[in-house]
Amino acid sequence: MKFLLSFLTALVVLTATASGLTLYSATDHVDMTSNVNGQLTLWFTSEHLASFAVNTQGSVVTVVSPASGNVAAGAIKSFVVTFSVPLCSEGTFYETINLDVTSSNGATQRVSKIVEVNERRAFACSPVIRSNPQSLAVSENSNAFSGSHISLANSFEPSAVNVVFYSTDGKSNVANGESLTIPVSIVNRGGVGQFIVSVIADPALGVAFSDYSFVLEPSEVKQLTLTANPQGLQGRQWVSVQVTRSGQVVAVKDIYLDIGTTHVIDLDVSQVIRINNCGLSTIAGTARNTGSVTEIVVAAMPQLNAVSNPVTIQPRGSVPFVLNVDASKLSAGTRLLDIVLISNSASAKQTVQLQVEQCKDNLLNYSIVVSNTGSETLKGVTVAVTDIPVEWQILTQYPVDVAPGETKTLTTLLRPKGQWDNDVVPTLTVKDADGNVIKSEKLAPIKANSATGLFLAGTLGLSGLQWIAAILFVALIIAVGTVKMSLKRSG
Repeated sequence: MKFLLSFLTALVVLTATASGLTLYSATDHVDMTSNVNGQLTLWFTSEHLASFAVNTQGSVVTVVSPASGNVAAGAIKSFVVTFSVPLCSEGTFYETINLDVTSSNGATQRVSKIVEVNERRAFACSPVIRSNPQSLAVSENSNAFSGSHISLANSFEPSAVNVVFYSTDGKSNVANGESLTIPVSIVNRGGVGQFIVSVIADPALGVAFSDYSFVLEPSEVKQLTLTANPQGLQGRQWVSVQVTRSGQVVAVKDIYLDIGTTHVIDLDVSQVIRINNCGLSTIAGTARNTGSVTEIVVAAMPQLNAVSNPVTIQPRGSVPFVLNVDASKLSAGTRLLDIVLISNSASAKQTVQLQVEQCKDNLLNYSIVVSNTGSETLKGVTVAVTDIPVEWQILTQYPVDVAPGETKTLTTLLRPKGQWDNDVVPTLTVKDADGNVIKSEKLAPIKANSATGLFLAGTLGLSGLQWIAAILFVALIIAVGTVKMSLKRSG
């Protein structure tokens, strides 16, 4: 009960977080000369209303336009990154572009892209002169530089050691016992060499790399995979990755994992739901837990006061749910209603189109006379209809007492629903409060309607006015019974 109360209170604010964020561009490299800037257009789509911010990491000077702003749900947003380098320089550089998208509930998701910037010297720049002075001979002859070796070239000389480490900064959505992978890129901006990867982390994180030793040529990129399988940990945990060459650390990257701290739930139901207003209808859907914590959730349609039973969902798991909706008071037509999913720490909402059709089934009125010929009062006498399809609706009056020598007529209403292939022969059973059968009798068959879709029930069908009178009669009996029970409890 406490959970349901907190659920109803939390229905005031419902949010949904962004998911599946991807950063697109026509190419992953920019070719430019050192005297002319290069540009790259990137774009993304946000599933929800959000704000965004762009930043870059690397040695190339960049300007982002726009560097921040807002994006509507489902809209495509683009931005331009302008790259510039010092005059008359040359080389291959790698720039990381980070996009942070923050949804309306404050949750931020980051996606990154590595762009290769290839820069060559401008023609107007002075050439790089390399010569072998030992072979340079100067004389008074016309061939002043005979035998000399002079090289004029526009070339890029990498440093001996220059390694850059790229990876996803962190995973904030990891559950204990769950395996995950993080892509890692190691870029060699220096000379050729053999590199060794080592990891410093809590053994309970279960961290491993796809490769620990490799040779990289200048400008070569090594794609690695870091795997982790945390066990029994909670909160933010750090992994320090080191790249060494000849025993010297040449690059360090710290990666964090947020374990068992993220609450994210979602639901999936049909966008269009068709029901009738004959009475109770069921609406089925799927509840998903995309976070890293076990969640206990309930689904609800607040406008119709419908709440499902609580269900437990493990991280990355999903379970079905069913809402029992009483549409008997709804008029026929189409309306937009919200279906929500909520736990103590997260919530999600989906708006559906509810199409309510006018009930076309007839309502049957059954009566049975009960006489008490004994010497003791029959307590809590009720009448029930059995041997009918489970989806049919039964409306029966409140339990009554029958005194010795007293005779009472008990009434129940039956509303068949849908179609049925064979004749249905209901049984009317009268029982007392202890479950003792007082009277039982078979009723007239209700003919099969699957061939024509029509309802056939002999002379038991009611007219429109009789139908209304029967409903009012049952409502009156229920009201009187409720008052009696209240008086007994107060007495």
